[in-house]
Amino acid sequence: MNLLDIISQQEKVQQWHQGFSGNFRQLITGLNASAKTLVMASALNGWQKKILVIAPSLYQMNQLAEDLANFLGEEKVFTYPVNEVLAAEMAIASPESASERIRTLDFLIDEEAEGIVVATVGATRKFLPSVATWQAAHFNWNVGDEVDFDHLAQNLVLMGYTNNTMVEAPGEFTMRGSILDVFPLTFKHPVRIEFFDVEIDSIREFDEITQRSLDNLENVVIPPANEYVFSAENLAIGADKLQEEFEKKLSVTTDEELKKVIQGHFDEVLTDLRQGIPGNYKHYYTDFLYQHKTSLFDYFNPSSLVFVDDYARIQEMNRQISIEEAQWQTMKLEEGKVFSNQNFGMEFSVLIKNLKQQSTFFSLFQKGMGGLRFGLVHNFTSHQMQQFFGQMPLVKAEVDRWRKLGYTVVLLADNEERQSKLENLLHDWDIQATLVQNSALLENQTQITIGQAQTGFEFIDAKLIVLSEKDMFNRKTKKRPRRSLMSNAERLKSYNELNVGDFVVHANHGIGKYIGMETIALDGVHQDYMTILYQNDDKLFIPVTQLSMISK
Repeated sequence: MNLLDIISQQEKVQQWHQGFSGNFRQLITGLNASAKTLVMASALNGWQKKILVIAPSLYQMNQLAEDLANFLGEEKVFTYPVNEVLAAEMAIASPESASERIRTLDFLIDEEAEGIVVATVGATRKFLPSVATWQAAHFNWNVGDEVDFDHLAQNLVLMGYTNNTMVEAPGEFTMRGSILDVFPLTFKHPVRIEFFDVEIDSIREFDEITQRSLDNLENVVIPPANEYVFSAENLAIGADKLQEEFEKKLSVTTDEELKKVIQGHFDEVLTDLRQGIPGNYKHYYTDFLYQHKTSLFDYFNPSSLVFVDDYARIQEMNRQISIEEAQWQTMKLEEGKVFSNQNFGMEFSVLIKNLKQQSTFFSLFQKGMGGLRFGLVHNFTSHQMQQFFGQMPLVKAEVDRWRKLGYTVVLLADNEERQSKLENLLHDWDIQATLVQNSALLENQTQITIGQAQTGFEFIDAKLIVLSEKDMFNRKTKKRPRRSLMSNAERLKSYNELNVGDFVVHANHGIGKYIGMETIALDGVHQDYMTILYQNDDKLFIPVTQLSMISK
């Protein structure tokens, strides 16, 4: 028996699970932090299908996903990261975020797979390709297969790949005679496919820096290079609609200089679209290019579940997104690049109202739910664990109290070494605790097992205590490293690759704007620093020796 089993046996949790088959919303109150995450995870344990969890922001999405992975394992948890600020989303192309979105959409079209997707409210608003378009935008190749070689380059472009003279970074491809090199964002290395006429003769991975071959492969699945994939029909119809709006805009523009700017911009955009190329501004015009409006919800079948975490904060974030979207649109209207009647996403409240899936809303309190009606309301009682700051007499007093109340007490240690040290420390303070596997927990007993939770908690309904080392000693657990498929080839090799005004991503500090080089003297030593501008005119000085921390 593990923590999921203990929670799943709780009567109120079982009543909630039974409600999944009903055609009504449910509301859960009284849960926060890891107690809430554990209850969410229990749904997958019993439902064994796909679940979408909507979080207010990127930060909360990452916190939820990390905690869900603590209980379910990384292989069952996916994220769909979208920046809350439209200006940043339009300006920054993060390979890590794009690869995670691709990985998530591929998980969603796998009918047999089960797991939880955590997404932001901003992600649910985005226009996406239809499920059929996404499914079609994959090459599943085996050695010996015949390929439509004449349309191969065009299809790769429609899948989001950029044609380059040599493949150096994810999202690129090149064709030289009978050889195709392609670098999917979800791969650690690019692949080289050699053809004999139209038949695949060999498939192998190769090193993008040395160009040397690595492993031979019998088959390969080439996914899209980003989530903005299109059919040829999407681009043709979209170009016609865009042309019509562009001509209207031009006819009412009186400023001759602005007219020239508008003409130049849309000539470039429309030329690309007419040639079957999505182009650099495809994400500006998804409203025109996707004739059937598809959202992330459409990738979940009706038997899936949707959890809305903290609806009040989600509503506030949705309002903020709408305000910032309007500000960005106003700025781009002045530049002549967008239209006043254009949409950049769907309205979250409408999406929630028209949900096909059974939904559960999580909130500490029943207030602030925007007038939503619920078929079932489940009120839980839980408390986030107090911080003991290494005060072992207080730990002992609490453990003794919990034992008298018949609680199941689970003390979490990061690894076997920490588990052994914790056992010895508790023994020194005459606190009885048994070492157990996390899959063999003992009810109504105090035990130490290996595991992690973002926060400890007291789950009164289930008579369960979960206590982490952080709660006991204010010791931060070592975070699980996030998936990263970025290779050295994607990092900047020289600051000469940067132009003043380029947006960059620092591994620790996030998105900023490169504004030039500066030489600074420290203790008599002169060193060159890259200067990056952040919000509120804050400047970060990065030594050129830390260039590997920066990517475009």
